[in-house]
Amino acid sequence: MAQDFEKSTFYLVDICNLLPQTSSTSIDSYTPVKLEERQEEKNFTFITHNIIQNKQLPFESNHFDFIQQNLTAFTYKQEDWPLILKELLRVTKPGGYIQLIEVDLTPHHMGPRTELWLEQGKLEQMLSNIGLVDIQCNFVSIPVGSWGLDIGHLWKENYEAFFESAKPFLIEMMEISSREYKKQMRIVMEELDEYKTFTNVYLIWGRVPDEQ
Repeated sequence: MAQDFEKSTFYLVDICNLLPQTSSTSIDSYTPVKLEERQEEKNFTFITHNIIQNKQLPFESNHFDFIQQNLTAFTYKQEDWPLILKELLRVTKPGGYIQLIEVDLTPHHMGPRTELWLEQGKLEQMLSNIGLVDIQCNFVSIPVGSWGLDIGHLWKENYEAFFESAKPFLIEMMEISSREYKKQMRIVMEELDEYKTFTNVYLIWGRVPDEQ
């Protein structure tokens, strides 16, 4: 459906009894519909909020026991991250946890002619910089290309979609023409299978000290 209706937006709420007595809140920076009016789960709240414009999260300090932020590497500019992490720290209770999930957009085992355009974010260091302790990091490697069977095909499509949507930004950054960009893209896609390219999804979490 996403391919047929390019401007459509999909929202899913994963119902799980892992924390049945816990109240959850989800924040999105943009939504075209009023999801709040359609909520049915009593322990789940969906809020639309732009932290960059408002400079803070809409919660009191020491509000949450656990915060997870995922797939935001291209949502924020580099200069926005200090504000983002400072606010995540502010609204997390002492002893609570902050968890980040991000995709390493620098693929591994790329071909010799493929440029590595994006540098992996040092999420572990970022959490340390805001004062978290007991920081741990884990990752899973995901194949990109037909050599990785079904999931490899899906991730290849993800890469194709990303590089197409990021084309204006990358052309300017790389200082090349649109024609040269397309040529490089073809080389990238051809080398995915030849060199068995894979990417990593990182999970990093840390604890807010009991006393701040």
